[in-house]
Formats: sequence, C-alpha cells, structure tokens
Amino acid sequence: MKLWLLVCCIILAMACSSKKKTERADGKAAGVSKSKSGADASDEKELDIEDILESKPVEAHEGSQNGSVDYSKLKEAVQRDNAVEVLEASSAILSQKKEDITALNTLAMYHYKKGQIGIAKTILQRAFKQREDSPVLYNNLGIILLREGKTRDATAAFKRALKGDEKQAAALANLAGVYAKYGDFEKAIQQFENLSQVSPIADLSEEMRLAFSVALWKAGRKDKAKTEFEELYKVGKNTRMLFAYSVFLLDEFGATDLAQEVFSRLKQETLSREMKTWVAGLEKKFSKKKDNAK
Repeated sequence: MKLWLLVCCIILAMACSSKKKTERADGKAAGVSKSKSGADASDEKELDIEDILESKPVEAHEGSQNGSVDYSKLKEAVQRDNAVEVLEASSAILSQKKEDITALNTLAMYHYKKGQIGIAKTILQRAFKQREDSPVLYNNLGIILLREGKTRDATAAFKRALKGDEKQAAALANLAGVYAKYGDFEKAIQQFENLSQVSPIADLSEEMRLAFSVALWKAGRKDKAKTEFEELYKVGKNTRMLFAYSVFLLDEFGATDLAQEVFSRLKQETLSREMKTWVAGLEKKFSKKKDNAK
C-alpha cells in the first residue's frame, strides 16, 4: 500500500497539464468565442447558438472484474471525495489483483474530476495494458482528451468505444455532444437517435438534452425541436437552456408571450458575466422584433 501511495505522489509531483488549442471534431481549429463589453461589443460577431453548449461528458464504468473483490469502500471514498481514502481503497484492491480494471478506471476518473489530467491518463494507460479494446476505457480516454482540447482525438476515442460496443450509452452521448457543439447537427441527431434505442433521452443530463434540442432546431426539424425544448423547460433550470429556448422562440415565432415569459425567467436567474452580455444582446433583438411587429 505504501508503495502505491508513493507512486501516486511521485506522479502527482511530475504531472503537469499544458494548454492546447481547441480542435473541431473534424480536426480544424475552433475559435473560442469570448464575450466583449463596452466599446468592443459592437465588433463581436453574433453568437452562434452552439457556442452556448457546455461539454459535460458522460463517464463509463467497468463492471466488477473479480467476484471476490469488494469495491464498496472505493466507491464510498469517491463519493465522499476523500483523496486519502480513495488511494487507500484502490491500493487495497490492487494489492489483491495488481491490474484490476475496475479499480484503475475508478481511480483514473477520480483524478480526472480533480483536474489531475496527467495522473488520470497515466493510470488509464496502465488499465489499457490489461484490456486494450475496452469500450469503457476508450470512452473515458475520450473524456480526458476533450478536457485537453484534443477534440479530434476524443472523437476517435468515442468511435473506437462504439466499435467495441455499439450500444455503449456513454460514448453515444459524448459523440453526439461533440458533433452538436461543433455544428455537425445531422451527425449529432443520428447519434442521439442511436442513443434513444439504448436509453431514454429524458434520462440524459440537461446539458445533453439541450444539445439535442439545438441540433434538431439547427438541422431544420423545428417541430421536434419545439417539443424537446418544451419538455426541457418543464424541468430545466440551466440558464443556457433558458437562453437557447428564448432565442429559438424569438427567431422562429417572434416576440410571443411564451418567448417573453422564458426570457423574463432567464433574467431573474443569477447570470455569469458572459451570460449577461448575451442577454443584453438578446434584449435588443426582442425590442427590434416588437418594433417591427407594430
């Protein structure tokens, strides 16, 4: 156990993350839109609605590899977010089975969530040596690559996961999310439809459901998008969802009572500085629509 703790400490000390240029899913560099205020605001191009989509990928989990191994302490330690307990629990498992995939995968994703990308990748590569074709490991590698801004490599990892298991829900959702984020709306819809055969869209996170709604809208499937937005509005609290729904209603149906209701709800929320800039621009669009309707 002491040896494993020492190794982790050494990796932590040596690990460093370098900032990479974000790539599109097709491998081209993607510009990161930055909101401007004051004199610079008029020079900013109009926001592309996919720019508001957040990347919150879905983690995959390995099933228990050994019936004699108790993973409960490791799971509890991760839930409590106790780094010492996580290392101790994983060390205990790895002392029984040196290359336990479940323990290694869990440990890698724990470090990923803590922002320790170098450690996460090192542990995940160790797991790959035991199961080089694992769909779960490829999905989680894709998540890490997304964090590094390597969108093209992440896309390839998600596809590799689906090659091993075409019904891998996490990889389907993540690939759909990447396509939606970078404007490949038809491809995004196809992956979401494939996902719906495995797991209900309603079970996805709000961020993923928003990506589906936006993809439908921008692909010209307005009626379906309207239905998805309506369902999401009933349960959603995300300000980005409220913003996207406001824009959708305004662009497609004008400054209707519903559009103004959604927009009013958005303005009542606690907004980030970036969102405040977007809302200010949308306020002007509402005023213009109302003036044109007179």
